[in-house]
Amino acid sequence: MNNDTIKALRERVQNDDLLTKEEQLEALRSLHRANRRIQAAKKAGYRELPQGAWVGPAAA
Repeated sequence: MNNDTIKALRERVQNDDLLTKEEQLEALRSLHRANRRIQAAKKAGYRELPQGAWVGPAAA
């Protein structure tokens, strides 16, 4: 799911325009994939700086 899709879905929800079941499922799948990538990066030694940037294990 790209940023434009996320922005469009967020705008719809903010305007009380309900998402279809398929749109909800796709959003949850996308969140799950992103969370798995973040957890794998943390397990590999990457860490997030307060500014939001990620640094590798060698920089620690």
